[in-house]
Amino acid sequence: MSSALAQSPPLAKSGCQSQCGGVTIPYPFGIGPNCYLDEWFSISCNDTYNPSKPFLNSSKLEVLDVSIELGTVRVNYPAMSTCGDMSNAYVMGLEGGPFVFSQSNNRFTAVGCNNLALMTMVNGSAIGGCLSFCRSGLTASSSSSTCNGIDCCQTTIPSDLQVFNTTIESVETGERTEGCKYAFLVDRQWFENEGLRKASDIQNMDSLPVVLEWRIDRRTYDMTRLQRINQ
Repeated sequence: MSSALAQSPPLAKSGCQSQCGGVTIPYPFGIGPNCYLDEWFSISCNDTYNPSKPFLNSSKLEVLDVSIELGTVRVNYPAMSTCGDMSNAYVMGLEGGPFVFSQSNNRFTAVGCNNLALMTMVNGSAIGGCLSFCRSGLTASSSSSTCNGIDCCQTTIPSDLQVFNTTIESVETGERTEGCKYAFLVDRQWFENEGLRKASDIQNMDSLPVVLEWRIDRRTYDMTRLQRINQ
């Protein structure tokens, strides 16, 4: 889907900072003036953290890693939470830029008991969602280890998605609603590896890894030209 060109090893522009806090920053991304393709790929290295952390200047999202070969950038992305019998909404967007939420790498996920989490467009039309019901007659140790609709559910997202709203409501208003509910987009492989299934697993996380795909004009992104510049 991405039009990013593969190259190895990752290569920053000559004279430009190539790493921030252990994260490699290859072109078309870059730190500092004239080190990136355009403003969407501009990254700042925040040295107030130890170790330092890179952030996309266009969205203020923390960068976790960049893959030129796959045409992806993994970022920390906000999770939504609500506690008690109430609904809430949160708007997440990347509109106007070269980034889209990766359909193959991410899953929209709801965690918590009696939880209806929806993805909607800005105009209110639904584009996805899932239900996580309360555990019945099961102890925590006997519940399923998969995100199968009991305290945790997942669904795929549309392709080419740049913006959506998140809402959280109760599935059954008469059912118990103790604890908090969470809804978020997340890197599905990371989520599986971490084994997160319960609200208590998420409660101290205000953001989770999400994979973005990026597109650029092949005529603009010319690795041969970049290599000549660096000589």
